[in-house]
Amino acid sequence: MFKSDDDKCPEEEMEQQELTARCGLAAGVAGRGVRACKSGQQGQGSQQMTMETTRTSRVMALGLALAAFCLLVLPPATWALPGGHLIGERKNLSPDDPQVQRVAQVAVANYNMGSNSAYYFRDTHILRAESQLVSGIKYYLSMVMGSTPCRKTAASMDRAVDLTICPLSTGAQEEKLRCDFEILVVPWKNSTQILKDNCVPQ
Repeated sequence: MFKSDDDKCPEEEMEQQELTARCGLAAGVAGRGVRACKSGQQGQGSQQMTMETTRTSRVMALGLALAAFCLLVLPPATWALPGGHLIGERKNLSPDDPQVQRVAQVAVANYNMGSNSAYYFRDTHILRAESQLVSGIKYYLSMVMGSTPCRKTAASMDRAVDLTICPLSTGAQEEKLRCDFEILVVPWKNSTQILKDNCVPQ
């Protein structure tokens, strides 16, 4: 048996009052629609199933509306990830982290491809590494790079070069750079992009 809006179940009144008190919604806005209350007498099985299904759907809709409203009114600073890190907050990483090492090699390769030097540079050590959750993962790297005696050739520029076999230059040929990189990695697109690179002589 269905009742009008004026004959609400006590349970529904309490649910709507609590919802209104917590998120400041006008009473009754989220709960409008068909309200099904159990009558004192048991109806047909199909009618009871319909009533319970209607009530369950309405409660789920209220929950979703409440969650969406609270996300809109709460400041972004309160959105926390597991471990206490906020969305968009930078997180310190170990220079030895495998992913840090991978993006560092991408940054070095990108520098070598765009530089006018006739010789390859390689990283000597990573000073700082951070990550930030954006539309992917953004890495912030600060590293020291050194020159090597390995000369660039047309053939070598067309393939990946293992710079670990290139020793660092010494003496008058030695050059060192302090570099800052921002690298965006989007795993689900298998994409890695250098957003910023800045290298200055050290």
